[in-house]
Amino acid sequence: MIDEKARMALQPELDFGERLLWAARPSPLRYALRRGWSPTLMAIPWIAFIAFWLFGFTGGFTDEGPDFTGSFGAVAIAFGSIFLFSGLGMLLTIPREFLNALSTSYGLTPQRGVIRAGVFRKTVTTLRPHTLEVLERKGERHGSLAIATDRNVTPSGLVVPGWTSWEERGFFNIANPAEVEQLIRTQVKDD
Repeated sequence: MIDEKARMALQPELDFGERLLWAARPSPLRYALRRGWSPTLMAIPWIAFIAFWLFGFTGGFTDEGPDFTGSFGAVAIAFGSIFLFSGLGMLLTIPREFLNALSTSYGLTPQRGVIRAGVFRKTVTTLRPHTLEVLERKGERHGSLAIATDRNVTPSGLVVPGWTSWEERGFFNIANPAEVEQLIRTQVKDD
């Protein structure tokens, strides 16, 4: 149950004497589609509207056609380009998340869970046993284990009543999430 590439990526993060019980990587396509379908779908009408708006503001619907030489057309192009590029960024969410999945590794040791992620900026998340007490499993052969976290803690760690945190943590799009959940329940313990 130890993926060799995940083990190699996680090895530098382990403490002296710490051993992996399980290591895996998410399925890149499932990971990308799970995280990227919504922004990608939103990008299509967004880009269409911006193209329509730019065409109209530059005089594209007049008998003379678009005029990019006037100052108003130049301002419209400059302003509209910001929204056009943000739409293109949304459109590229699935390929970006695919690359993120290729560089993501999950691991379990007897003392903790470890998530190593990020293409350009590596982030390592340690999940202590007390944070692994409430798990939400989705899927049998292929699925995810989401970890319940405090919903009133800001990203900076402040407790704010009414604050809702939407950051998901867990082992997403992995093979055999039920087996991994069982491993957590039986093998990962507080020292």
